[in-house]
Amino acid sequence: SLSNHYQYLVLLPQEADPQIEAARRFYGKLADGEIYYRGIELRRHDYPVFLKRFQQKLLDIILEAETVQEILRRQLGTATEYSREMLEQVLSGSIPISELCISKILRMPVERYRSLFPHVMAAVQLQEKRKCVRPGDPIDYVYVDTEAVNPMNRVAPSACADSYDKNKYAEMLLDVSESILGVFGFSRTKLGYR
Repeated sequence: SLSNHYQYLVLLPQEADPQIEAARRFYGKLADGEIYYRGIELRRHDYPVFLKRFQQKLLDIILEAETVQEILRRQLGTATEYSREMLEQVLSGSIPISELCISKILRMPVERYRSLFPHVMAAVQLQEKRKCVRPGDPIDYVYVDTEAVNPMNRVAPSACADSYDKNKYAEMLLDVSESILGVFGFSRTKLGYR
């Protein structure tokens, strides 16, 4: 059955094999002008508000065009420039920490986890501060230093963080840019990154 009628649709590549398009990773503009998407960061519950807003704006810029030629001629440049501006903001440290926080549900008691996932490390830190943390609780955390030797210093509960790992969030922003714009030839190298 027909679920939607698109003005146009952008099929995104699979993450495992970029040569193959994914059936559940796409975005497009419906015939009524509404933007519709599946399988991108905007759909994730555990993604920072800042990056979701950034991705929504990229979609708005790209899908403002009426044709692929218009995207390539004008909108791709506008979206690339917007990506550059937001990247500079992230690297300057001017994004509020509240907009960079990631929230994940603690599924079991902290001591039962065998791996130090970021939300588990944040939960342990909360327990050390005598905060009650139980399964089912959302744990809000921020990446503060992903290069730290001690894994417990890589993240912090968002309420305790006073800065963020600029390079980690820049990398996440570039991932989002490539997710939306990569099909049109954009890559992080256009912004000076490997």
